[in-house]
Amino acid sequence: MSPAPDPFEAFFWRSQPAAAKVVPDLALRFTQNCLPAAALSQRMRGQTGTRFVDWIDHFPLPQDNSIIDELAGTGFQRQTTDAGRVCFHHLGGIFPRIVLAKDDRLAVFEKLGLRCRERFYAGRQAGWDAQVMEQPNARIVVFADVDLAPEEVLIDSAHQPLPDRPNLGTVGLWCALHGEAILDAGMLHLECQFDFDALRQQLARDEGVRMMKPFTNLPYLRQAFTEGEHWPVRSDRIQRLLEMRQITPEQAEQFRSAGAIGSHLENLQRDAGFKGFNQEGVNQIIAETDPRRHLRPAARRATSDVSN
Repeated sequence: MSPAPDPFEAFFWRSQPAAAKVVPDLALRFTQNCLPAAALSQRMRGQTGTRFVDWIDHFPLPQDNSIIDELAGTGFQRQTTDAGRVCFHHLGGIFPRIVLAKDDRLAVFEKLGLRCRERFYAGRQAGWDAQVMEQPNARIVVFADVDLAPEEVLIDSAHQPLPDRPNLGTVGLWCALHGEAILDAGMLHLECQFDFDALRQQLARDEGVRMMKPFTNLPYLRQAFTEGEHWPVRSDRIQRLLEMRQITPEQAEQFRSAGAIGSHLENLQRDAGFKGFNQEGVNQIIAETDPRRHLRPAARRATSDVSN
């Protein structure tokens, strides 16, 4: 039989250093990715003498096992709201609630009038899939990629969550390094229609930007990526990938020192009214843009000068 709780201890409040680190980190990530919020934070401190983080009621975060484990380990307790949403509340300190939202990011596009047009399945050995969405009035097309195992083909990946995978493919690793594309990192590539040869010549001559080898060169469809930009990668994301054994220590050090391949511009020329895609070519370029295949040689030399 457990002893009765001591009423004198019930309201003996203690500091919560572990939880106190989680909340400012979330606020910092938010202001780093939202310039108006960063400006508001500065105005609040300068004009009212208050801190942005103290005004936050709750953080909406995607449902993710790593987030759930981190919250539980720092004293946040899981609760369910009357609306059935999962949230975490810290009873031992003054912290915003953490509300877990359904990870249905394509709903953002559906709010903008885009509709699911077709599934682009690259084949059993490819390891990925895409939901093609189209805005019928603006004629904007979104090619939303996701890692996919063969046994997951029948899942509506546009609206249903997929289970965690033991191994990350090109898409999963890119998102793990930079953040998912819709609400964090931005686009893996922007595709526009051009005069294929004219754009290639202009970018090389005027901007010094080179194209990768074309992955489609058909009479009615030509496609090529620019060589990708390298973006810096947050150290916590690199550390998590190391702990998950998704990257090697050598790859981690190069991502720290030289960043990882980020975004591309796609040079696209369509003819004869062709609206479709080249399955073999698209599968080839997805494999070619895996961040593990674009480590900069200079990064390896730079590691000898890095000290912690």
